[in-house]
Amino acid sequence: LDTDGAYTINFNGIEFAALDLELKLSAVKVHGLDSILAVDPLVFVSTSPQMLMNSFQFETLQIAFEVEVGSNSGYVKPMTISYELQDIIAQVDIHLALDLAILEGIQLGSIFDIDHIAF
Repeated sequence: LDTDGAYTINFNGIEFAALDLELKLSAVKVHGLDSILAVDPLVFVSTSPQMLMNSFQFETLQIAFEVEVGSNSGYVKPMTISYELQDIIAQVDIHLALDLAILEGIQLGSIFDIDHIAF
């Protein structure tokens, strides 16, 4: 995050054109990633043993798109289009593919000494 508390993704060369209007996306800024209210990490899902569910609750998230709007006549105007969302719950699922036969063969002591794990 930068000093404003935003996560910024800069773009170069993303342009859209229609009729006499040109749109150039310069950056996307996400504010509020530091407003986490709750985290539920790595929760096993009983209906799908290969899935780990992660959920995050944010107080507020603001997404700002910095664009330049122009025309074929050369007129260019910078603009910011922003959306603000409140009380957001985001769920991220992780699907794992593990070989259970290998996992069952690992001795408990080997887990603590990574050099002794044999594959």
